[in-house]
Amino acid sequence: MDGSGKINQEVFPAVINTICAIANNGKDREGKIIIGVADKASAAQRVRQLYGVEPIEVGKRFVVGINREAAALNENVDAYLARWKKEIKNSKLSQPLKDEVLSSIDFNEYYGLGVIVITVPRQKMISFVGEDAYWREGDSTEKAAGSVKVSELTMRFV
Repeated sequence: MDGSGKINQEVFPAVINTICAIANNGKDREGKIIIGVADKASAAQRVRQLYGVEPIEVGKRFVVGINREAAALNENVDAYLARWKKEIKNSKLSQPLKDEVLSSIDFNEYYGLGVIVITVPRQKMISFVGEDAYWREGDSTEKAAGSVKVSELTMRFV
């Protein structure tokens, strides 16, 4: 989003932590992360300025797609999707969550913009990124601070 044409490498760990957090919502909960959607109108406007893409407003979010980012990187959408899969595969996301996410990640064309849908399936036990557990508080991903919070998360799977 800085106009350099390079990927912000911080986005991958943030999404991986969010995958973990969604998985930790509990045994009867699943979720999705959609890559190519801006949460704020200002971000959608920035994409419009940088790439000439007209965002599509859906509820309180804006679909800006990934096709324009793949093109800026001189990649096709398959290579761009493979980049995401590689980052998840090489992450410290716990099993079986990692394999289940990798088997369900998908590209979907959306009005010529394209989005990546990461499905976070229901889990039977708490998930981690390395030694750390994450959870969702509203729209934010939080690191579980201390054994009490980890214990609370674990109880969601009982």
